[in-house]
Amino acid sequence: MNKPLILVCNKTDLQPLDGLSEEDTKLVMEMKAEALKTVMVQGGKPANAEGVLLTMSILTEDGVIAVKNAACERLLDQRVELKMKSKRINDCLNRFHVAIQKPRDQKERPTCIPQAVLEAKAKQAAEKEKRKTEKDLENENGGARVYSASLRKNYILANDEWKKDIMPEILDGHNVYDFVDPDILLRLEELEREEGLRQAEEGDEDFEMDGNDLTPEEPKAQGEIRKKKSLLIQQHRIKKSTAESRPIIRGKLTRTGSSQQRGWAGNYPNWGWILL
Repeated sequence: MNKPLILVCNKTDLQPLDGLSEEDTKLVMEMKAEALKTVMVQGGKPANAEGVLLTMSILTEDGVIAVKNAACERLLDQRVELKMKSKRINDCLNRFHVAIQKPRDQKERPTCIPQAVLEAKAKQAAEKEKRKTEKDLENENGGARVYSASLRKNYILANDEWKKDIMPEILDGHNVYDFVDPDILLRLEELEREEGLRQAEEGDEDFEMDGNDLTPEEPKAQGEIRKKKSLLIQQHRIKKSTAESRPIIRGKLTRTGSSQQRGWAGNYPNWGWILL
């Protein structure tokens, strides 16, 4: 006997089953009819056809658990039916005894679940809950151009209620805006630039030599140094403009077998190198 089949239509978040065209719906119904043939027959009548055609969406996780449960139950029913039809079932029936509890009074005894178990289940459910992103919050609160993200919700404060406080205009008898300068960064850069110029001027004044402080011999030595420096500069410029400073281009070497063109190749009889 073939295993039971279940027809599952996935991605219902993009296209629901009710929105299919007539041709596609007819094709799905034909597939459902083929799947119904594998349903176990009980008492000469077909079993419950529910659960043969299911829908689910992996993205939204809608219907995934229902598909799993239906498949497991259908497979379990088939295995039980096959065992009931086997020859060994008669040897096992006399060993089975189904005990049914009889009520002793009219008092209700509901299920008692410890509080610790309830708290553990609640904690697990909270951990499994999907974390909401800014995109989810935007979709829940009107979409783009309507929702405005809060820039204060991640502030680390002693009290979370302070995150929603409005900045006061008057505090302790003073106007808050008197202490706020919108161009404070620009003014800070100007101040640093001015301080740097002042320090540079002070440094130049410290190292600048005044002509009045020189001895009678120092101006003569200073003139000779400047003259020698200018001569060195002129010689360097002349040297750069002459052919001596140009790069030397090496010639190409070619291989030849002529004994007359061996050149500097020495006494090698079969080959040589020629400098072109």
